[in-house]
Amino acid sequence: MTDIGYSPAMAQLVETLCQFDGVGPVTAERMAMQVMVFPPEFAEELADRLLRAKRLVGFCHRCYSFAENGECQVCQKAKQGKRDRTKLIVVASARDVIPVEKTGEYNGCFHVLGGLISPIDGIGPEALHIQPLIDRVEKGKHQEVILLLPPNPESEVTEQYLVQLLSPLTQVSRVAIGLALGSEIGSDTVTLARALSDRRRVEA
Repeated sequence: MTDIGYSPAMAQLVETLCQFDGVGPVTAERMAMQVMVFPPEFAEELADRLLRAKRLVGFCHRCYSFAENGECQVCQKAKQGKRDRTKLIVVASARDVIPVEKTGEYNGCFHVLGGLISPIDGIGPEALHIQPLIDRVEKGKHQEVILLLPPNPESEVTEQYLVQLLSPLTQVSRVAIGLALGSEIGSDTVTLARALSDRRRVEA
């Protein structure tokens, strides 16, 4: 990138920003230029907040979503009786929790798998948070487990595996077929809310 007039430091910043999902070179350049025109205090605050978040935010010991102090806000509210503990949505990634919460249509609990089964990539069930999910369903009061996984081949394999394990324990549902979410559980909260409300029961 230094060939098109960037200083080495600027080029490194653009290259770093390009590592974020969904951020291409053009967007990275725009972000880098914005940082350059902001006062130095902004850059210092940004760096401080990045480091602070990285230091303080981990994963919930119960659902594996993002959390501080070992327990996420959803699980805290569930313990206080402020969430419907009979329903449990299963997602692949912790970042998939936020779009569901933004719909305002779901008041149950979550479980994050931490990935998807992918034999090609050497990722088996033991590498995911599947056994903790089974333990939660066996010990908990979950009357319905809702599978909300991105539409791709790895999700199909993962879903089939989960249905086999969970069907004898509780009702298992999946979101409406045809949910147009691309490769991630994403930004269209209206479509996501509709897909959740139109979910269908699946059996092994």
